[in-house]
Amino acid sequence: MVTVRVATEPDRVAVRRLVDGAALSLAEVSLPTRLVAGDVLLATQRKHPQGTLVATRDPQETHIVAVAVRRRRRGHGIGSALVEEAATRWAPLRATCAAAVVAFWRANGFQLTGVDGDRHTLRRDA
Repeated sequence: MVTVRVATEPDRVAVRRLVDGAALSLAEVSLPTRLVAGDVLLATQRKHPQGTLVATRDPQETHIVAVAVRRRRRGHGIGSALVEEAATRWAPLRATCAAAVVAFWRANGFQLTGVDGDRHTLRRDA
């Protein structure tokens, strides 16, 4: 069973490893700042990190910057569990992604709101 919780500063290395392992970039955000703000979720199984979600929040919506899941655990609902927890805490949600992962976002209740080149923007209200 996977448990999702807010990540804290001691989780920074685990979060960074998950993001790096998924070949994602957090160049546009400061991970330490997001951790202090409570904008990072961590999915664990038997206390072992399995996935993470990094977001930025403003008064109107939350932008999901990255969802990263350990390669061998992909397809097991961990990314969806992270998104569901984010929706419970911070709706409405917005995500910007490449065309290759639009299906993931749609499967998690997001609607396409725009396309700019190969970047797709999606939104989930509740």
